[in-house]
Amino acid sequence: MDKEQVLDHFGSGVAVAKLLGINNSCISRWDEIPLNHQRTLQRLSKGKLKAVEPPKKEKEPVVRVCYNLPKSVHDKFRKQCRKEKKPMTRMAIKLIQDYIDN
Repeated sequence: MDKEQVLDHFGSGVAVAKLLGINNSCISRWDEIPLNHQRTLQRLSKGKLKAVEPPKKEKEPVVRVCYNLPKSVHDKFRKQCRKEKKPMTRMAIKLIQDYIDN
């Protein structure tokens, strides 16, 4: 489903935004229409517009950078992750940046 097809069918980005219950500025930022919105638009257009599943993207490998950190820094990092209830990978960049800055 192409953005131009959607706009032609429903008339304007504002009309599409109202139908989807989203802000019209979201529509202007679409490079590809999210699949959940495509399905909704397909239903609203009574099948005239067809939802197209985007090709699957390959996941980038996770780089393990904590192995070269001193044990004290790694322990502090694990403790902080548990305290904030976040996975270690999400906080790795912040910890490494703090370590480099000090």
